[in-house]
Amino acid sequence: MCVTAVIVSSCGGHPPAAPASTQAGAVVGDADQQACAGVEAILAHITVDTAHWSPTFHPFDQDVALRLASDSRELNSEDPGADLTVRRAVTATATAFVGVAEAIMAKSRDRLNRAIDESRTAYSGLKVVCKIHS
Repeated sequence: MCVTAVIVSSCGGHPPAAPASTQAGAVVGDADQQACAGVEAILAHITVDTAHWSPTFHPFDQDVALRLASDSRELNSEDPGADLTVRRAVTATATAFVGVAEAIMAKSRDRLNRAIDESRTAYSGLKVVCKIHS
């Protein structure tokens, strides 16, 4: 079972010349959409990288842990121009996925169960913020 199924895981500057509500909203919206599109692409990589992992039958697969940790770092770098809500959701999800990777590496069943639960919570929030329908 893939980890995403199991786990389910504005820049500074001068104000614009046009009305802030119109132009700034478009910029933030575009940045949010871009970040969320990147997030969805990385989540697809995580799905592929963890497709044959089973937290029940093979919970401590070190290759999965390494790939998940790497994918999580990439996920966390995906949101620099997004608004704070998106950035927080991405960071929380990436952090939770790293927790899963660390629990796998530690070979701790209790820690893995907690990390998966935390990942489900974080990923649920990310799905709402980025409007992910999977």
